Amino acid sequence: MSMVSEIILIFGGNTTQEGIHTIYASNTSGLIGNETIIYRNESLPSEINISAVLRYIVYAPPTQRNISEVCEIGIAGCPPSNFGPLCTKLCPVNCSGPCDLKTGHCIFGCLNGWLGETCELDPTCYHITLTEIYVLKCSPEIYQVYPSSGPINGGTLVTITGKYLGNVNDDIFVDLKGVECQNVTVQTPYTK
Repeated sequence: MSMVSEIILIFGGNTTQEGIHTIYASNTSGLIGNETIIYRNESLPSEINISAVLRYIVYAPPTQRNISEVCEIGIAGCPPSNFGPLCTKLCPVNCSGPCDLKTGHCIFGCLNGWLGETCELDPTCYHITLTEIYVLKCSPEIYQVYPSSGPINGGTLVTITGKYLGNVNDDIFVDLKGVECQNVTVQTPYTK
């Protein structure tokens, strides 16, 4: 099973592209009635953008004479547990199914009540309001402050990582030994 985002077809030189071309997605090999049509048209572009979880691609050419074979079919996608360039990043562990190939957002929601686009919000520490705003119930946990020291006159960019730190649009206050930090922004929601 793979999360597929694109199909690339390359035909031989004498291919007639007249007639109805159909591409099926299936979890079993061959056409046995359980497949899903992901493309059907009279013309056939060389690149077809889709978003589907599947195991097999079946191409059914038009039933006309003088149609040469498909020389190559390229499939762009990742295993359902990965995303990103070259499928090097793992989908979030609390996703209910595969994640989006580019963003890593959980396509089919979250497991066990977890919240957020990447299911990063522990349901025991967040409450979602009727207007779909996440309200934090747990105190922030600080795992690291980097760098741990700086010049006495300030001006050092500080990165704080942890848990339950807030979202991008939240008004966040940071105090380091009685000195209020300026220009506080969230880089990674709730964690950095």
